[in-house]
Amino acid sequence: MLHRAQAHLVGGLLTGVGFFGAVLAAHGQEGSVATTPAYKVLYTFTGEGDGSEYNTLLPYDKYVIRDREGNLYGTAPYGGYESGGEFSTCGEYGCGVAYKLDKAGKQTVLHAFTGTPDGMFPVSSLARDDDGNLYGTTTGGGFTGGSCGGFGCGVVFKIDRHGNESVVYTFQGDADGRNPAAGLVRDEWGSLYGTTPDGGEYGSGTVYKLDNDGKETIVYSFTGGTDGGGPFSGLIRDDKGNLYGTTRQGGAPGSCFGEGCGVVYKIDRSGKQAVIYAFQGAPDGAAPTASLIRDEDGNLYGNAGSGGNTGQYCGSFGCGVVYKIDRNGKESVLYTFAGAQDGEIPTGRLFRLDHKLYGVTYYGGEVSDCFGFGCGEVFELNQAGKKRVVYTFTGEADGGVADAGLTGDEEGNIYGSTEFGGDVTGPTGLCGGGCGVVFEVKVRAERHDSDTPPNE
Repeated sequence: MLHRAQAHLVGGLLTGVGFFGAVLAAHGQEGSVATTPAYKVLYTFTGEGDGSEYNTLLPYDKYVIRDREGNLYGTAPYGGYESGGEFSTCGEYGCGVAYKLDKAGKQTVLHAFTGTPDGMFPVSSLARDDDGNLYGTTTGGGFTGGSCGGFGCGVVFKIDRHGNESVVYTFQGDADGRNPAAGLVRDEWGSLYGTTPDGGEYGSGTVYKLDNDGKETIVYSFTGGTDGGGPFSGLIRDDKGNLYGTTRQGGAPGSCFGEGCGVVYKIDRSGKQAVIYAFQGAPDGAAPTASLIRDEDGNLYGNAGSGGNTGQYCGSFGCGVVYKIDRNGKESVLYTFAGAQDGEIPTGRLFRLDHKLYGVTYYGGEVSDCFGFGCGEVFELNQAGKKRVVYTFTGEADGGVADAGLTGDEEGNIYGSTEFGGDVTGPTGLCGGGCGVVFEVKVRAERHDSDTPPNE
């Protein structure tokens, strides 16, 4: 099931341009960064060798990560031309990049993808080990035969400290899964765990494990029924080795036009899967695609981009919710978005600091921007469920349409990225409306030793 806004974006994906980007290009927006002491653009993508966030279009589960020195690491699904500045094998948009952003805002491209065999279109977050190696996935490239056609089935890759990329695993597109859309989590032995939204024994997605030799084991294959289907989100892992995640479909029979509204699930170390909660659509949410976060008491927090309020702005799909699931599997809706100025389609992983939750919405905010949709916002929820807008995007030099979750530090800064905005006056052939930005928002003025640490 697609949200009303996601539906026209997916239609744009099939054309290779995208509805929203085409409208922005035609409008030719101009402007400067809105002045606020809390918000800062750290980097503006050009859409060329440095990468582009432009037209990500689907609800992928990605976010930047941060090391102890304050450097940020992430992926951009497009850009990153081959040597000599020529268009890559992925066409004029490029196959995407993995990058590093230092504290001064200097970007270094760690790897520019070429399609085959190294992968293309990295839409996930990265994982980093103690030696500084990075691990991630691409949704395309790699093996280009069989059920995946010329697009490819995707790969799991590693980038070492010297910037050398190697393919850890190449998906074949059948029982082993296909087109991974989320990042990875590592265990204490260095094994990697991830999800694929398609493929597997029943064609409804997988949870997989890769050992240190790159050997894949399917931990669980979703049936698309009551156990869920289409796991777009990544996984989190507790200290007992249990895995937690969400699926976009499946769950409660008959809900969400018969496809199911999605589930929150747990998989124990033996591979046994249990549905912790099955969404109904309204009022509890639908179609979750973001990774969960977990607090010190074992409560889970997440957002669902659909469900909740089914009023004026969002129709029967709903504008999305932020939810909590306690250790007994009881769901509580912490906030229901109303659309328009209140925000619409919460996307990406939440970040927790000082007992408050921070997140972003894809649309909403100031609805005079981004042609009546609104360019999205950064929001804060306190323990009482009261929402505060931290920042409203304009879609101009400050960015717009936040397509990624948040990462933070203990100093009260949070980091994210947007799909549009940035250099909106540049060439429109590649990124009409801007290629996106990486941003920082300060949400706390001072650090207190008694404050709750960030996410696990």
